[in-house]
Formats: sequence, structure tokens, C-alpha cells
Amino acid sequence: MDGEARKSAEKVAEEYGGMISMKSAEGIAEGRIPRRKTGVGEIAAGKVSDGEIVDVEGEVYRVFNKIKFEKDGKAQYRRTIVIGDRSANIRAILWGAKAELPDYLPVERGDRIGMDRMRVRRFEDSYELSGIGESMIRRIEPCKQCITDFSYISEDAREIDVAGRLVSVGQPKYFNGLGGKKGSVADCSITDGKTILRLVLWDSSSEIASEMHPGGYVKAEYASAKKTDAGIELSASDLSRILIKRR
Repeated sequence: MDGEARKSAEKVAEEYGGMISMKSAEGIAEGRIPRRKTGVGEIAAGKVSDGEIVDVEGEVYRVFNKIKFEKDGKAQYRRTIVIGDRSANIRAILWGAKAELPDYLPVERGDRIGMDRMRVRRFEDSYELSGIGESMIRRIEPCKQCITDFSYISEDAREIDVAGRLVSVGQPKYFNGLGGKKGSVADCSITDGKTILRLVLWDSSSEIASEMHPGGYVKAEYASAKKTDAGIELSASDLSRILIKRR
């Protein structure tokens, strides 16, 4: 491989976050690994080869909060989206600036989206999608299944999406949990214009509190509710997603 070819392959490898071999990077740089349209079921069933570049459409099953990590001494970000349903789904990882896309578009749970120029990657006993520099997301059809009237929230509700206006926002507080694992929590409250509910944010969900402001709108995806002495309380865990809504 000559100097220019190596530079092209190294650039591709960098776009993949260093998660692919140089051989795969060479194939992509030289156009030997083609891009094709496929579906969630085909990828989940292993009918798409490791390293292929694909376009895929599907329903958003889960969106996770953006996660910060360190690589080569620099702060980096990644975001996981799960597309499909309970019977067949795959996760898609967005890296760097692409991790911001689900919030800016926005992409919400239940939307139908298209993910273009994603790389199929073997992960343990299954497959996932990994973003590259040219990866993009298209919002094809929005989902409207979000609770905006709090009277519809039952005291034992699970896996619900709730949106409201922020009344108060607490900053994250840090603590040591079981086994010395560090955790964080932020105490907030939201309203639907009639009722005010306490919203407790945990771990990665609590980190979004620093970007939230009273009077703004927020959506908690995959949240849960419970009955307390003060009434119904909402909780968004590390498995939830907090989206600052732009109205």
C-alpha cells in the first residue's frame, strides 16, 4: 500500500473511532466494501457482512443519553440508538459530533428514521451499526405518543415518555453507591400547565440538568412513575433519555 492509500485508510479508520482493522479501512477507502440498503431484521439475523456500509430504515425503540469518554487524552462522545422492536432490534453507535444529531433533529422514541452510510460491525454474538464521518440520520415520520397531560400517568407507569415545562431545576449531586460506584442525581419539577410533578434524574440523565432552565421544555423518554406521600413522582434513570425540547 503506497503512502496516499495508507493515508486514506488511516482517515477511514479514524472516522470509525479506531474500531475497525486496517484491512477493512483499506476496503472502504478503495470502494471495495459497497454500500447497500437493508433492514433491521437482515442485520440482526447476520445476513449482512461485517464491515459493509448500509442505509437502513426503522422505528426508534430507544435513545440513550450522550456519553462522554476519554480517548488519547481527549474528551470524546458517543450516543446509542436502538432501532427495531422487542422481537428484532439492533443498536447504532454515533461518535463525536454525530452524537449530537439525535438532539438537534431531534430523533425521538417511536419515530421512523433512516440511518445512511452506517457500518455493520460484529459485536460479541450479534451485530450493530457504527457511524462514520459520512453517516447521517433522516427523520421520516415522527411519533406523537408522548404524554403531555399528566392526568394520564398512572402511579405504576413504566417505560413512558413525558414532556412538560420546567418549573425548577436542581444541579447534579454526586454520591458513592454500592460497591463504591459513583452516581449522581438531580431533583427537578415539570408541569403540564395544570399539575406539577417531581422529576428525579439519575446518573447520565442528571448530567443534562446543567443544560436545562426553568421555563424551558423537556422530554423524559423511558421514564417510570411511582406513588409517594406527595403524589406521583417521575424518575429518569441511566437507561432513560432526556431531551431539551425546542418549541
